[in-house]
Amino acid sequence: MSAGMPAFAFISPESLGVLPIQPKKMNTTIQPSPLLTREQLATALGICRMTVSRLTKAGRIPFVSVGRRGKRYDREAVVVALSACVNAPAKPTAL
Repeated sequence: MSAGMPAFAFISPESLGVLPIQPKKMNTTIQPSPLLTREQLATALGICRMTVSRLTKAGRIPFVSVGRRGKRYDREAVVVALSACVNAPAKPTAL
């Protein structure tokens, strides 16, 4: 060993012909699903507007209040709620 030389030498990956790994750019933008009106939801589900109103009043589908009387619906949340209602066992009725 020489007095002026270090005991080890750093070898860079570039000097060996290895290129550094660049991280992938990922699309991290999450697009929220648009909120639908009663008419739009009824059309999307293929049901009557009155059925949407009845399900809303019964509390069987989720909605977002807009203003005093307006309601908006997330189609995906409504489909999940309705599929949970269909898969749930029926409640016994009193005779």
